[in-house]
Amino acid sequence: MKAVIPSGDLTALLKVGCSPLNHDPVKDPDVSGYGRIQYSDGRLVVESSSMTMAAKSVVDCQGEEGYCCLELQALADMLKVMPDGENAVLEYSGTKLNMKVGKSQCSFACLDPDTIAPLGSPASAEVSIKAPLEGLVKSIAAASVSGEANDADGVRSNVLFQSVNGALLAVATDNIRCSIVPVPAECFKDFRGVVPIKGAKALRTFDCEEILVAEFGESLLFLDGTGGFIQFQQSQQALKSFPDFTVITGINHIDALNMSTERFTTVMAGAHKINPQECVMVVEDGEIIVSNVRPVDGAEYRGATAYDGTPGYDIKIGLCPLLIIEYLKTLKSDSLTLSFSPERNSLNSPSHILIRDGDGSLFFVKSLLCLVDVPTL
Repeated sequence: MKAVIPSGDLTALLKVGCSPLNHDPVKDPDVSGYGRIQYSDGRLVVESSSMTMAAKSVVDCQGEEGYCCLELQALADMLKVMPDGENAVLEYSGTKLNMKVGKSQCSFACLDPDTIAPLGSPASAEVSIKAPLEGLVKSIAAASVSGEANDADGVRSNVLFQSVNGALLAVATDNIRCSIVPVPAECFKDFRGVVPIKGAKALRTFDCEEILVAEFGESLLFLDGTGGFIQFQQSQQALKSFPDFTVITGINHIDALNMSTERFTTVMAGAHKINPQECVMVVEDGEIIVSNVRPVDGAEYRGATAYDGTPGYDIKIGLCPLLIIEYLKTLKSDSLTLSFSPERNSLNSPSHILIRDGDGSLFFVKSLLCLVDVPTL
């Protein structure tokens, strides 16, 4: 095998090809970073697979047919210290792959070339979604703040994609909070699927403007249009157990209070610095006042932001600043709306708060019962 390819193209190829080895949330001690490189029909192909992911990246270049199996990340790491803007020449001979970039060269030990079988082409996959890659990645990241990446195989470690009334939504929850984020995408049919929060970071390795999402058995494929893809094995447990988030959107919330995103973020950031776990938010006299009432180091904080709207009754609610500030950091719109549940808990406080931003995303978070009976500063 021999291939001649610009070093920048090879770097991009390896980023996608190595993504299962670097981003699979399920770590397998038997997967040691090995993948497959093949040249045929005028194209260089890099591919690898792990416990729940697989990836294939493709680029046109010149070469001679053949294939080999080696530690892909070692090749990618060495390429970083090679000269920029030069052609990389890959040549497999015997038990080694030699790489030459400019005047620099190195070699890598290879496995038996037939150790890793090619992934093949999922020609039978049915395309369900077409979306701008940047918008898709941002929607996943925004929803992910309400999940828990290290919850092995459960609901909390996954982002749910679901079409509702023709719109695609990205949803994540840890049973205390829930983010519902619209995805700028075309849905070709009713769709419901999950991707792992940690694994979805691999989508950033693509170098394309538009991505296709296809169903392939119990897997989801994200295709870049060149023949390359990243494949995720869906967690059937998460699909089966994911709560019905549409219940949240159906609750008749009260007291829609409109305010500046920037100012509310500043106030919540102040509370977060003093005590990230506990604060009390009070609505009174045309202002929303956030106070820290159990300082962990003796410091105290009280911040206020004005709102537009008329509350239906006095509101005092205990909140976790950490949970809210993580969500607020994902917002791009200038304004947001706070709404509260009409039901009250045992301390006569709203049982949860709902934040809606100007771009249509929703954030649901439960109140902290232990705080709402504590007076403000």
